[in-house]
Amino acid sequence: MEEDLPIINFAKKENKFLSGCSAGYREISVLSDGTVYPCRRLPIAIGNIKEGLLKIFLDNPIMQELRDMEKIKRNCDCDKVVHCRGCRAVAYAVTGDYLAKDPMCYKRLIQNDKH
Repeated sequence: MEEDLPIINFAKKENKFLSGCSAGYREISVLSDGTVYPCRRLPIAIGNIKEGLLKIFLDNPIMQELRDMEKIKRNCDCDKVVHCRGCRAVAYAVTGDYLAKDPMCYKRLIQNDKH
């Protein structure tokens, strides 16, 4: 097994993620009518651009929940969720809950394929 890079070990120790779903962290989508979504694939309106993007990004309760790793961890059975966060849009599409476990988690799919 390959040894993890120091940055990966640090992220694991600090329970931080390195990549994966960026909803709540690195992106928002704005429709032509000004409606703002947390992700282009997550059709939950979180405001209108007229309110100010920074205000929406920082203060919207849904955006805050998407950044709450404790809530996401409680709903997932994968020990790696802090690193990838799963896809919040897929979780929402399948379950109606954007904090639910990602039903397309590749780790679970790989484990199930081995049986």
